[in-house]
Amino acid sequence: MAIAEALSHYLNQHQVDYHLLKHRPAATLLDAARAATLPPSAVAHSLLLHDHLDRYWIAVIGSDRHLDLHAVEELIDCDVRVCSALPCGDQSWFRDCAPGVVPPFGSPYQINTLIDAELLRQPAVYFEDGDPTELIRIERHALHSLIRDCIVAEISARAARH
Repeated sequence: MAIAEALSHYLNQHQVDYHLLKHRPAATLLDAARAATLPPSAVAHSLLLHDHLDRYWIAVIGSDRHLDLHAVEELIDCDVRVCSALPCGDQSWFRDCAPGVVPPFGSPYQINTLIDAELLRQPAVYFEDGDPTELIRIERHALHSLIRDCIVAEISARAARH
């Protein structure tokens, strides 16, 4: 599968330079980061959230961090939960992505996006592109035009080391 059509259009519309990086299939993004010798803090993990007002959100954090649900709830002033799947198995929201892949930007899909400020401290950020064996590399300076419609805040906590 190639880069998600909606994501490709979104990047091109904002004239963002990006590079595709192939990696071997991995169980998690953290495993993919390690296999590709990338810093896990620079590999973004996107989560689909649902709030009690029946709104959906995409939260984007580093793959080495955990989403701080309390911080998200305070930020959007609403109870929220992480979705394990799209509502009613509706894959049509992200129809141009492989099953289970949540895109890093919600704007092309008319979904609000929260981005962890910690992730934006990286020199470059790697995102899933709709294909579970590819990552998109975008330099930090190029992200600014993409995150204008996003809420940037501290929404993660350092993951416990095992």
